[in-house]
Amino acid sequence: MPQDISVGETTYQASDVVKHMVCKNAWNDQVASFLRQEVIHRMAAESKLSLSDEELQRAVDAFRKENALYMAKDAQAWLDENGLGLEDLEHFVETSALEGKLLGSIPEEALNDYWSEIKHGYDQLRLSVIEVESEPLLNELAQQIEDEEEEFAELALQHSKDDSAGRGGALGWVPRGSLSEEVGTKLWAAEVGQTVKEAAALRLYLLEEKKPAERNEEVDYELRQALLTAAVSEALGAVDDTSEDDDE
Repeated sequence: MPQDISVGETTYQASDVVKHMVCKNAWNDQVASFLRQEVIHRMAAESKLSLSDEELQRAVDAFRKENALYMAKDAQAWLDENGLGLEDLEHFVETSALEGKLLGSIPEEALNDYWSEIKHGYDQLRLSVIEVESEPLLNELAQQIEDEEEEFAELALQHSKDDSAGRGGALGWVPRGSLSEEVGTKLWAAEVGQTVKEAAALRLYLLEEKKPAERNEEVDYELRQALLTAAVSEALGAVDDTSEDDDE
């Protein structure tokens, strides 16, 4: 159980710490974290996924190493100090291992369906940008580039207030999904060497290269994470709604 905290000669009650967390809006985050853990355990049980004794021991050992509890007596002292038993610790540390098994259990068909929905967000665009302070200047620079009066990089050095100005506006490779849907669509439809304006942000983009999205192990892991997060969020929907009502 939560212990009182001593600082010098002053002791603070654990209940006061909880009140502080509530006032700092941290309480709901901790409750959500706890409930997420329990949902992971429930989903694993429903999917008939569990850890072997060896897997659980590896998870406990990793926790002890992370918290510098190298000796068994140190681990036991930590448990006693925090009012916990070994079963409490095992329940906590097995969450990430069970989450890994849930990720691995997501069927390939679900990954393929989700990929077909969001793959355009993984398209890659190599861009440069100029960001200015007024729309008239934005239009003027766009016209100069269109008329080939000035080089994009030179105008970026002279006028852009974006952090990339010193590099001639070069942003490098940018995922299409990191841009607004409108700008991303326009840039993907543009020809290499063309510019696209984002009037609302007073930005002018130069398309230098583009390549379609590709799936790999890293992307597949992100897809699995997104699908599992969505499933957990759905299970926690009632809690989220309650939290929003409290915030209002």
